[in-house]
Amino acid sequence: MPSISVLNSEFIEEIYLDSHSQNIVLSSHVLTPLFHVRTLEFFFISCNNIQGEISGIGLSNLTALVELDMSHNMFNGSIPPQLFSLRHLKSLSLDFNFFHGEIPVEIGNLTNLQELSLSNNKLAGAIPPALCRLKKLQVLHLQYNLFSMAIPAVIGNLPDNIPYTISLEILKLSSNDFSGPIPISISEALFLRFLDLSKNRFSGNKFPSFEKLLFVDLSSNKLSGGIPLTFSPLVVTLVLSHNQFSGVLPQYLKDLYKLQCLDLHDNNITAHGHIPNGPQMDTLNDPNFYANNSGLCGMQIKVPCDPEAPPKAKPAEKSESKEAWFSWEMAAIGFPSGFLSTVISLYVIGYFSVAPRRPGRRHV
Repeated sequence: MPSISVLNSEFIEEIYLDSHSQNIVLSSHVLTPLFHVRTLEFFFISCNNIQGEISGIGLSNLTALVELDMSHNMFNGSIPPQLFSLRHLKSLSLDFNFFHGEIPVEIGNLTNLQELSLSNNKLAGAIPPALCRLKKLQVLHLQYNLFSMAIPAVIGNLPDNIPYTISLEILKLSSNDFSGPIPISISEALFLRFLDLSKNRFSGNKFPSFEKLLFVDLSSNKLSGGIPLTFSPLVVTLVLSHNQFSGVLPQYLKDLYKLQCLDLHDNNITAHGHIPNGPQMDTLNDPNFYANNSGLCGMQIKVPCDPEAPPKAKPAEKSESKEAWFSWEMAAIGFPSGFLSTVISLYVIGYFSVAPRRPGRRHV
């Protein structure tokens, strides 16, 4: 810890107290002298084994603060609402602590905030709609908490009267207890590139557009229906495992030429599921990523698809084919002698001759 004499300086703008000894637990009261440094702009005290509640009154003194990192400690209690009076704050990291309760609605006051990391705590309840006021927010980490209920529509977009102005690029909500459909409004986050909604209870078969995303993880939810059709050709990681997706694999997967990871295991993708071939798809050949889907075949999992299997005819075509065959069959039964004699006569007079047989086509 800096000495008190150093803290009396009027020109201290940065304090870094990272990586204190793991064998010593410090009380949060050791921070009291630091809360009097009103010129402080950058305050980093991560990984110091500091235990206890944070003084809201103390934090409210740091009115010049731009970046605050208190992660990887043992802070507990609720997040003090006074923290959200620091209007110059651009980056706030409180992850890997033991904070509980809900996110205070005062968070909407941090209108300059660009990065918010609250992951790996015990925060619960709903995401406050006040987040919609954070127009400059680029990174939102809320994973590994106890958040529940549906995601508010504003998480992907601002209200309808100020559309398309959200700056969100990274959204991590994994390992919570969110439920309901994935908000369609996520499509309106024009700069969103990284989306992790895994290990929740999202459900439904209607999805937002994912055409701008480079990383998508929807695994371990209750999503159903066909595989979504709106992924970007530039997507790098696509994780859809442990859901209830069904039907066949869409052929457009072969056009995702930047794809490096495709994980589809433990779904209901069933019969005639030919894994698409393509320059990039052929490299995604780990059978574990396709496991526990009955009926899949392809070189990626070393299960050959039957090239001779005739394509399924439409029901109407089947019916029409049966009717045609029935008519010819009856004709053959009713007039065998006339038909045979006519053919023999035409052959004898040289009307037609037998052509060499061509090799039959293969159905691929």
